[in-house]
Amino acid sequence: MAENEGAPAVPQEGCAPVSAEAAEAAKQVEAVQEAARAGDQGQEQEQEQEQEQEQEQAIAVGVEPTDDDGRRVLACAGLLPHHAHVHRPEKIIFCIDVDEEMGLPDFSASKTKPLSRLDLAVALIRNAVHTKIKLSPNSQFGVLMVTSESMLYHSPTSNVEEFFSSLRRVSCQGKFGECDLTSLFRTIMDVGDPQTKQALLQMDRMAPPFVVHSVLVYGRSKCIPEFKGGREEWETLRRYPFFMHDVLYMNPDRSNMQVWESLQESVAASPTSLCSQITTPAEMFLIGSRILAHPMQRSQAPQDLTAASVDAPPRE
Repeated sequence: MAENEGAPAVPQEGCAPVSAEAAEAAKQVEAVQEAARAGDQGQEQEQEQEQEQEQEQAIAVGVEPTDDDGRRVLACAGLLPHHAHVHRPEKIIFCIDVDEEMGLPDFSASKTKPLSRLDLAVALIRNAVHTKIKLSPNSQFGVLMVTSESMLYHSPTSNVEEFFSSLRRVSCQGKFGECDLTSLFRTIMDVGDPQTKQALLQMDRMAPPFVVHSVLVYGRSKCIPEFKGGREEWETLRRYPFFMHDVLYMNPDRSNMQVWESLQESVAASPTSLCSQITTPAEMFLIGSRILAHPMQRSQAPQDLTAASVDAPPRE
């Protein structure tokens, strides 16, 4: 029999004996590391699947998902989050009613200085532009004058002083028995820069440099706006994901429902639009802050149209 048979094993020089507890701990560490590696692999596979799905969606709508504009189109189609373009600058077009009724001084800011509907509208616009240009220096502002038809009074510009200079010159132009919404939206379509106008015509192919945001400021009590020449331009605009149309009704009289209902119907197909009646100067600041919200950040729930507006006049 060998001399060392039955003798306890002697560890090799430089190696400490391994206890059962240490061996078990080493196995646990190795299991955790293996699980982490498996998790990383699973996450990579999920990312690859998401990229493949995004590629398929892009092919379906004809855009390249690696292109920033392409991702915006996918987002507007509900295929990608909107956060990538909520800071895109706006081209805000204020469409101001210049009927003689806008000159009525029936808004009382104080006992000694009544304000006309036009005065209040201009003050609201100035406040909104002052704030918006601080939030988005690249945004542009323009003015349309609304009579029987609509005409461009000042092209959109980011030069605020130039815009305010034109805004100060806006005045009532007479009495008008009709208001053509066809002319309004046709003029809005013509205002955009070439890239924006091209995007309107090919809305499923590209995103424009600006979000087009029109604000109709209307004050007539008995003249109901109508589409005199069809709704083609409005239908095109309302389907366009980078267009927003708001309505501000500057009239302290809540007794006439027909004009108010007509204005609500003009934006009913666009659930994120605001349709608000301003009856007191105090409401100007509240409603002015609402139109400052970026169109791409607004809720798309249809019920928000009423919740986001000043209460409509009660029905009889």
